[in-house]
Amino acid sequence: MEKIYGDKCCADGIYRIGRNKWQLVYGEGKDNDADNSAYYWRHRFDHKPTAGECRALIKETINRETERKLLNGATWCGKPVYLSIEQQLNYQHLEKAWGEGPREIKIGEDSAGNPVMHTFADKAEFGQFAAAIAKYIIDTIEAGRKEKASVDWTRYKIV
Repeated sequence: MEKIYGDKCCADGIYRIGRNKWQLVYGEGKDNDADNSAYYWRHRFDHKPTAGECRALIKETINRETERKLLNGATWCGKPVYLSIEQQLNYQHLEKAWGEGPREIKIGEDSAGNPVMHTFADKAEFGQFAAAIAKYIIDTIEAGRKEKASVDWTRYKIV
């Protein structure tokens, strides 16, 4: 599905837009950028889609957005945190093997691809970071699950 910015064109649902042309419209949201841009999702079919096709597309879109938020949506002290599965595991191991004193750790990259570093004063501060990141992961996954549960699937049945 493609993300369409601007005013929402119509309510969620599946619409016939021509002979053998159908358009699925789903959701609305706002990006967390400076413009706080509003968007909705759209997919165009060259055939009459089934309710199952619509359901699969919407679930796939929600899953992709949840994954995108997990990877690139977290911040710590105003800095972006990159949360690949590998990074999540690294943070868990690092907390266990911390030792003494401060450590400077790469927590992400800026939009230009430059490393974003953060100096943690001690294991306790890193523990706060790890707990905040774990909460962010749980909350993000839960938000995706709730979004899927709240979809009104009756809007995507074609009669």
